[in-house]
Amino acid sequence: MQQAIGKLSHRFLEEAKSSPQLLADMAAMEKYMAESYGERIFIELLQNADDAESNHITIYSKNGHIFFANDGKPFNEQDIESICRSGASSKKRGESIGYRGVGFKSTTYLTNTIIIHSNDVGFTFSKELCAEKLQIADINKVPTVRIPLYVEDIEYEIKEEIQKLYQEGYRTIFIFKDARLSLLEEELTAVNDGYFLFLNHIQQIQINISTIRRKFKVSRDHQRVCIQEVGQEKKEWYIVGDKQNKSVQLGLKLDEQGQIIACEKEESVFHCYLPTLESTGFPFKINCDFSTDPSRKHLTWDEKTEVGLKNAAEQLFKTVAGTLREGQEFLLPIFSLLEKRQSFSKFSNYVSDKFIQLIKKEKWIPLYNGEMINATEYKRKPRFLETSEFVWMREHSSMKQLTPIASLQQNNYLDNFLEVFAKRMYEITDWITILSEREFVKNSDQTLLGKLYGQLLKSVRSKILINKEVCLLDNCYIKNNQNQLIIWGSKKGIIYSKSFLSEFLNSLTANDIKWIDNTYNTSFTEEQSSGNDGFYLTEKADSNVFEHSLSSIFSSKKKTISKWRAAEYQCIEFEQLQGNRAKDVSKQNLGYDVHSQTKTGEIRYIEVKSISNRNAEISMTNNEYTAAHQYGDAYYLCVIYQQDNQLLLEYIQNPLRQLQLEKRVKQWEWICDDYSGEKFEVDLN
Repeated sequence: MQQAIGKLSHRFLEEAKSSPQLLADMAAMEKYMAESYGERIFIELLQNADDAESNHITIYSKNGHIFFANDGKPFNEQDIESICRSGASSKKRGESIGYRGVGFKSTTYLTNTIIIHSNDVGFTFSKELCAEKLQIADINKVPTVRIPLYVEDIEYEIKEEIQKLYQEGYRTIFIFKDARLSLLEEELTAVNDGYFLFLNHIQQIQINISTIRRKFKVSRDHQRVCIQEVGQEKKEWYIVGDKQNKSVQLGLKLDEQGQIIACEKEESVFHCYLPTLESTGFPFKINCDFSTDPSRKHLTWDEKTEVGLKNAAEQLFKTVAGTLREGQEFLLPIFSLLEKRQSFSKFSNYVSDKFIQLIKKEKWIPLYNGEMINATEYKRKPRFLETSEFVWMREHSSMKQLTPIASLQQNNYLDNFLEVFAKRMYEITDWITILSEREFVKNSDQTLLGKLYGQLLKSVRSKILINKEVCLLDNCYIKNNQNQLIIWGSKKGIIYSKSFLSEFLNSLTANDIKWIDNTYNTSFTEEQSSGNDGFYLTEKADSNVFEHSLSSIFSSKKKTISKWRAAEYQCIEFEQLQGNRAKDVSKQNLGYDVHSQTKTGEIRYIEVKSISNRNAEISMTNNEYTAAHQYGDAYYLCVIYQQDNQLLLEYIQNPLRQLQLEKRVKQWEWICDDYSGEKFEVDLN
């Protein structure tokens, strides 16, 4: 090494003597880079350490000097020349993080003198020493990082630190003498988990500069990356990409339960291994071998970047297609993330446009009948149905065969995503087919049947009026108020349930109803005039059925629930205190807010109601009412209210059976002003 340093030093000194103007130009360029990009000093040192396959790095200040050390591969002659020559790095794109020799020059913002010690050999880059050897009076005409000089004598205090770092297992040490700390302090304060997410080797990072004391630990378990800063909450990410070719990767953030969630806007950036400031447009990260400006803050549009963006779109498509093809329920939340566009820059738009082209063109969505469709061939949810009704209808009818498998899984994020692209819808023939299925009608809720028949007959009338086309309902079933099955139009004087009539009549105009009566010999006009706009559901148990449970109090003296969290999260915290596995599904419009699994495996569907006091009334939407009907004893209302510094949670199991509900037409909500359930009290913090 000593001999190699001597040869390089001699060669570059001779070049400098023969071209003093070129040397001055290099000094000016170095000064520009240091001033313009000096806020990325730590990133440059970090990338070099990871390229050297380091596991541990440390950066600290002592006696005015900055020490940076890593335990990766020590320097060789090729590495020294790469640093000396701008753009002469031996790194190849896609194989390591850095590929320019120019990056290290940003560290000259810190000092005019840099010592590098590796393999027990030291060399220095020094403006003053080079100017002296070249007999140049103005040191500003000499670059710092250009001519390596072998170091024989090092100050005792620095030599002592070097020996200590070697003893601790570090193999390459950078010393920035009499360093300017201010800009580096700003950069180190801003360091976050994104700096380490897509690195390949680094596991521990220690920072001790001025008043900044930070330690990070990075653990990688297959596709999961956990980044823990001492004294802070750990951050977990799930990395998606080709295991053999890591040229494109997606970074999906995980919550405390290990479920995929949207990352913050400032986190959702493109990475060129290290984070840039360019937004991906979606609440997740995209890492690829993009071209960036020298600061590594921004992508630059060139052929390499365009190829990288195209590859990113293809990787995104492979991910969603593979999620459905392989039944990876864990990855289904990615469809929810794809609905949340946050930026419309030219880079994010390019990825989005290419991705949309693929999902519209390729057949990637598996149906229950074994066929595959593209996004435009999906049949969208009819507006008149609640989400829970739509799910139940497809699951319990022959339409299941034409339904995406993922649509009927517990965590259904797919339907909402596909709604935007779907060009097909359920037609008259579909509704006739469904209502001709005896078991479907037998098991259907009267409310759902009322909606289906109302919309079907409205559509049939329109088709006859416009196209003169007759649609036969001779095989369709209906139910009376005793739930007996009857062929539609086969019998007069049927007494329908109030639930059926309410939804059925609400779907139709007066002219629609007259036409139905004339065409099918029914008497719905009379039902309408008798007044079915509102009614009471009285076939309920005593509203005080849980009165005895008022003495059943759960009081947690050791564990508390956060006072300031949303009611849904307070319910989740309480469920977790019981040892249950609970998660928030409120944004999926399923008719309940919390999905909870007890220690015994029992599934609970919990709708959370937050009220100001115990005397306030609670209401249920039609979607919630349908879900309660569907899940029965597995469905709970969790009524939450605060009393002094206590949070009270009142659980009501199977509310359709336990409560007296009044249906108010003005908002189509099920209202209850008298309720009683099993109460729990939890301390607030």
